[in-house]
Amino acid sequence: MVLIILAFYLITKKGSINSKYLILTVLCLIYNISNGLIPDSNFITDIRSQYYITFAIGILVSCYSFYFIHYEHNIKIFSKNIVKGIITGFCGWYIISFVSLYSITNNLSLCRIIFFLYPIGISFFWFYKFRTWLIDSAYKSWSDLIKIKIYAGLIAMISLFSFPIILIIFEDNQPLERSIYNIGFISLSYYFFYRLWFYTPKDDDKIDEQFLKDLNINLTKRQNQVLREIFENPEKSYTDLSEKLNISISTFTTHSTNIYKALSLEDKSKKGLIKFLKDKKSQI
Repeated sequence: MVLIILAFYLITKKGSINSKYLILTVLCLIYNISNGLIPDSNFITDIRSQYYITFAIGILVSCYSFYFIHYEHNIKIFSKNIVKGIITGFCGWYIISFVSLYSITNNLSLCRIIFFLYPIGISFFWFYKFRTWLIDSAYKSWSDLIKIKIYAGLIAMISLFSFPIILIIFEDNQPLERSIYNIGFISLSYYFFYRLWFYTPKDDDKIDEQFLKDLNINLTKRQNQVLREIFENPEKSYTDLSEKLNISISTFTTHSTNIYKALSLEDKSKKGLIKFLKDKKSQI
């Protein structure tokens, strides 16, 4: 399945290559291959070293998936610094609770349980914060595309956090482990290919040149780009949009501030700008 998705992705000619999704796909492929090969008593390397390797691969894939869901699917429950802290802590916890403890006790079941206490604890905290984030967000006004994006990310996160529980209960049931993880990957892939191949933005979600002229304000070409990106990507942060336009966040913020002034907005925020533009589109 992963090979099919990877091949389909590589031959697609629509849109530019999303390098982060490609990395996720390759990591998923590596995980599926390694999970099917090791641990195996027929390998020259001892079983303990094989568990070190397979757990390290699982951590790498899980950490990148965690990061990807936050910053590609905009489920930004935690700030970037907290996400980095969680990932760093996970790697440190792997060294302490699994590598070191397993080498001392040689008790895989005990080390597995202790090791997975960390991600299980993070999962409970994440879902608690997700509930708060969802209540505070304007989810009722989300477009269909944003809803699909959020739901796809949520399913992937549920799959990711189910992973340690499955490993504790069923231990080395590799087909079940791969199935649980791949459900999350397929969910993320569904959104990616849905947007790439099937989604056609509605006119109400776009800003054309005529609309910019009808606003009757004197904006620079770059400011028009910034205005369009803010309106057409309401779920994205200014940091994400600045990266998309290849400008610094400070430059993007300066442009947005000048746009607010040019439009004489009372609510000088992204939410205020989007509301103003929607009202104008309904009038023109």
